[in-house]
Amino acid sequence: ILHLYDEELLCVLGHELGHILSGHVLYKTLLWLLLNVSFRLIQIPFSNLVLIAIIIALKEWDRKTELTADRAGLLASQNENPNYTLLMKLSGGPSIGDMNVNDFFLQAAQYENNTDALDNVYKLLNVLMNTHPFGVVRLQELKTWAASGQYKKILDGNYVRKGTEGTD
Repeated sequence: ILHLYDEELLCVLGHELGHILSGHVLYKTLLWLLLNVSFRLIQIPFSNLVLIAIIIALKEWDRKTELTADRAGLLASQNENPNYTLLMKLSGGPSIGDMNVNDFFLQAAQYENNTDALDNVYKLLNVLMNTHPFGVVRLQELKTWAASGQYKKILDGNYVRKGTEGTD
């Protein structure tokens, strides 16, 4: 059982609300249906190849939605540290005292800096059917976004509100 502190729980709630407010539910449901129903119902020759291509694309999109939801978790907590410790716990287990956030960032940098063709193939194969990006990738993406001007703009109230798009 994973023990979460109140601030980490706030990050989780913000993350999940981020999925809802971002409209991820429809496509996540479609992906679930494709994974769990389509192969059993559709028996047209070569249709499985098309379905596999669609599923791979949706799985990639699905992993990207986790990065968006992580940003929502940061916006909910407005504190980077519990988001980082939460991701570390999700990656390595509940004993946060044995982990070092700087080591996670170092691991993320090493992962991103391995860019030869074989490494890219391994990266793709490692996450192909995963529902979430690796924790170190999520950690680095969140840190990069937190350091960006976008995060500060949102905290300052400068963002497009639902229903006001294109009214400038």
